[in-house]
Formats: sequence, structure tokens, C-alpha cells
Amino acid sequence: MSDRYPGQYPPEQPDYSAHLPAYGQQPAPPPGPGYGPYVPPPGSNGQPGPSYGPPTPQKNGLGTAAMVLGIVSIPAAVIYIGLICGILAIVFGIIGLRRVGRGIASNRSQAISGLVLGAIGVILSGILIGVLVNRVSNCTQYPTDSSQFRDCVTNGP
Repeated sequence: MSDRYPGQYPPEQPDYSAHLPAYGQQPAPPPGPGYGPYVPPPGSNGQPGPSYGPPTPQKNGLGTAAMVLGIVSIPAAVIYIGLICGILAIVFGIIGLRRVGRGIASNRSQAISGLVLGAIGVILSGILIGVLVNRVSNCTQYPTDSSQFRDCVTNGP
């Protein structure tokens, strides 16, 4: 025998089974709150919390632009610019909503209102352009003078 293991060979292993629950029983829950020293959260005792640099500014510009363009697209539909404003409002509203989803912006309602108003502006412009095309196509004669053309479009054939 060697002197490495005095006593019994192989050496006795400690009995860990005393700490394990019996078969089919749940283990004991970990100790609850109240154990250990109380450490208040940062900033709750008058001291400032951890600072990780200056806060990042919100990028709310596209949501606001979508709302403004959506509002402008409805009356601008009469002069046929509403189609362009409405399309831009829809695009800016979608980008603004994506920024809100990523946490970069905080103006979800403005982006949604710009999206909806832009869609209304596009639909209204489409209807008015369709009416204009219909009136122009109903003029069977091709007027040579601009006043005759204006009369044909305004009053019909």
C-alpha cells in the first residue's frame, strides 16, 4: 500500500445524497428575499444612477413629415399634386413606423396618421385624375383653341 491514501483504499467518498430530495419530491425552493444585506437600487437614495453617456435623441422627423404630407395631400388632390404628397406620406409613414418598432422614434401615432391620410390623398387624387381623363376622352372633337379645349373639359362635350 502507498502512503497517498491513509486508511482505506480507495478513499471514502462523501455522501451527497442527504442534500437531494427523495424520488418524486420537489427540491426545496431557494432562500427568499431578506437574506443578505439590503442594497438599494441606483438612484433611489438621492444618488444618481449609472451614466452610460448622453441619451440618444429620438428621430421623429419622418413620422412628423408623414403626417404633414398626409394632411397636405387631401386639399392638394384638387390640383393633382396630392398624388405625389400622398405617396411620400405613405413612404415616410412606413419608415417612421419601422423606426418606432426599433425604438429609434417615439411618434407612432403621427406615423400612422400620416400613412392613413396619405392613402386617402392618393385615393382622392386617383379619383379626380380619373374624372379628368374621362372628361378629356369624351371630347370627340379635337379643339384647336385652348379656350375650346377648356370649355370641352369643363362643361363636357
